[in-house]
Amino acid sequence: MILKKEKPLMLFGLDIWQSSYRGIKLFLGVYIFATLFAAVLTPPVYAIAKWYNQHFHTETTQWLVDKGVDTFYDRIRYIPIILALPWILKKCSLLSLKNLGLTPSSDNFIKFLKYFAFGIILAAAMFFLQIAFSNVGLSESASFEKVARAALTGLLGALTVGFLEELVFRALVLRCFYTAWGAFAGILFSSLFFAYKHFKVPNSIWDNIDVYSSSWDIGFIVAYYDTVGVFMTFDPLLFATLTVFGMALAAMYLYTRSLGSPIGFHAGIVWMIFIFKAALYNHNDEATRRLLGSMKLSDGLLGLIVLFIIFLFFVFAIRRKQKLKCENL
Repeated sequence: MILKKEKPLMLFGLDIWQSSYRGIKLFLGVYIFATLFAAVLTPPVYAIAKWYNQHFHTETTQWLVDKGVDTFYDRIRYIPIILALPWILKKCSLLSLKNLGLTPSSDNFIKFLKYFAFGIILAAAMFFLQIAFSNVGLSESASFEKVARAALTGLLGALTVGFLEELVFRALVLRCFYTAWGAFAGILFSSLFFAYKHFKVPNSIWDNIDVYSSSWDIGFIVAYYDTVGVFMTFDPLLFATLTVFGMALAAMYLYTRSLGSPIGFHAGIVWMIFIFKAALYNHNDEATRRLLGSMKLSDGLLGLIVLFIIFLFFVFAIRRKQKLKCENL
């Protein structure tokens, strides 16, 4: 499945026979700085929140303090990442809609809609398979108002998640690895990182840590477990499915040259998950869940197989397009 580099996807104006680690270094530099930034600032910020709650107590301040330092760490870490994102995009020559593959045009809009519909249909089909062949059905707490609310709020959430994650993982991280090591390496390593960042630290890890402490070192303890905790109760199937999901999105981006395609597909799947979570119950045993997946779809063998087929389809589509291009030269 060898894929050739293509100049429009290279960073820094490089040609296909060139390579550069500059993008990877920039990205890792921001990521490491954000980790240290959060580790240092989490204790004092959490201490201030506790002091404020003690002296000016409200339900909101209590809710905030009850989140614990792990949540504070996670939120604080996003501050330098969000602030640095325009800078790193500019350094990588990606601070333009054209270079990102988001040029306002009817073609890009149609691609977004087409792949958004594709994601909706795929996720809905997988949920209907659960309903047809397992112990999944309409929840007693489900109502038209509840599902409609989930659909409205979920649409905004799905579009936001789709845009931000595809901007970072496909437009930036994928092309950093692409420029350094080539197309397939770019797909694989960006997708492994995508899976790693979506693979949550098990709650059992935080059960053994005082997440309501504001001691000077608590931020570094949280940073350590946030970095390695995902591997302490590792789920190979979930990690593999998330990786293949990333690979399918990456191949989709490389084939269409439009960031709207993976944004749409990603958002369509996430939107269906919001809706079906509000509407359904899942009383499956562990074996059935491992086969068909749960409400998040990414923890079942079915999801892994379907996404891998989609990935292969786009890989062969890219190869076919590259072959035709060579023949026409």
